[in-house]
Amino acid sequence: MMRRRVAVTLLAGLAAMMPLSLGAATPTDVVVISPGQDIQPVVDAHLPGTSYLLRPGTHRLQSIQPKDGDSFTGQFGALMSGAVELEGFAQRGGYWLTPAPRASAAPTGRCAQDRHGSNTDICTYLEDLFIDSKPLRRVGALDALGPGAWYFDYEQSAVYLGDDPRGRKVELSVARRAFYGAARNVIISGLIVEKYASPAQSGAIQGDAGSAWTIRHNEIRLNHGAGIRTGAAMRIVDNRIHHNGQIGLVGQGDNIQIVGNILSHNNYAGFSPSWEAGGAKLVKTTNLVVRGNCVHNNDGTGLWTDISNMNSLYEGNRVFANAGEGIHHEISYDAVIRGNTVFDNGHGTNSWLFGAQILISTSQNVEVYDNHVDVARKYGEGIVLIQQERGDGRYGTWKTSGNRVHDNFIIYRGHKGVSGAAGDFDNEALFSSGNQFNGNRYRALKADEAHWAWGEAVEHRARYRTWPELLKSGQELEGRLEIRLAKTLARRCGKMTAGPALKRAAD
Repeated sequence: MMRRRVAVTLLAGLAAMMPLSLGAATPTDVVVISPGQDIQPVVDAHLPGTSYLLRPGTHRLQSIQPKDGDSFTGQFGALMSGAVELEGFAQRGGYWLTPAPRASAAPTGRCAQDRHGSNTDICTYLEDLFIDSKPLRRVGALDALGPGAWYFDYEQSAVYLGDDPRGRKVELSVARRAFYGAARNVIISGLIVEKYASPAQSGAIQGDAGSAWTIRHNEIRLNHGAGIRTGAAMRIVDNRIHHNGQIGLVGQGDNIQIVGNILSHNNYAGFSPSWEAGGAKLVKTTNLVVRGNCVHNNDGTGLWTDISNMNSLYEGNRVFANAGEGIHHEISYDAVIRGNTVFDNGHGTNSWLFGAQILISTSQNVEVYDNHVDVARKYGEGIVLIQQERGDGRYGTWKTSGNRVHDNFIIYRGHKGVSGAAGDFDNEALFSSGNQFNGNRYRALKADEAHWAWGEAVEHRARYRTWPELLKSGQELEGRLEIRLAKTLARRCGKMTAGPALKRAAD
């Protein structure tokens, strides 16, 4: 932290000696931007490859389209906000209301069912309301308003609250994105990016049209859809990406690197986890690297590669306490999943063998090894291969074949939890196409527990096997079972470098 502050101070001192003209600058200039300035005209007036330094304070409602090679660095405390402050509330009965900016009512996405089991579309509307930087629960009708909730009357352009806003900071997200565009080699670092009304599957940092962006040392939070949408060759390094409405990061592209980030507590808006929500979801990538991240307490899957990903690497990640799967590789191809610590995931999933710590779903040629997998006492599964009828992808038919699961350490803390393979489509092929579990070490409460699935699965039902039965099936001939438990893993990230611009610990 001290090294970075010194570096930024020196950079700011250098910038102070340089002219701040809006005329064309050489790419070596450092342009200092203060809160209240409109940033896009400054960028438009300078050449590609310019460095911009954002001073501390709130840079409100900024939406920036960089040029090739531009860099944007925040001094400690520099914050970009996509929200407006609301004032002038009037009390009417049990409500407080105020005029609000006209907004788009166009919904995007799919929501989870509410607590009564009913479908709702409330998460799909883009704007969020915050009191003292905490998002309130949005309701779809004025008569549903109560404490902790808010309602947007689009026809009247008015916001209604169920709480007294006097003496508190009330903000409404309205701007869609902080950064976007087709530029190459953009750097964004040291910033807090928050409260953008990003649609579902879009990011407050929207890099999908660009290439080779580097997003590092930022805190990205409280944005409605995703914090980041990826583009080709994007490097997402040492960020803290948390409390976003749908998901931490999402996207596609070749040669993406996601390294050393903390992704936590995403999906506050209530999107359906089976549709897309949680820590991160990537589609149609090639040579994806996901390394050394801490991914926890997301309402959905922790790390998810879905649809025709090729040559993916998950390495050295710590993934825990997510409502869905810990690591999920779905209808995709060659991957390596190694050296990860994955535990206590799946508390929001109770369907078949979903909710596994590591799930390979209708995918082929995946090697899973040297992982520490810990299944909670009452929920979740271990390492699972499943096969379903899913069709064809970029590199051939999606199927579960040639997957090798070896040399992992798997703990069952209760009577629940299964590892192995099962399918509801073409089981004969599933169990004759080179899928193998071997050399894994297991710990369980009792020797006769049925913690393994292999064969005989029909319509999402599998006959689970005991250890001797699994050995008879030809699996785990070099594996071993121990009847004792290990020390419970701590639910924290440990020493992470994510977000040196932050003021508090990352856990």
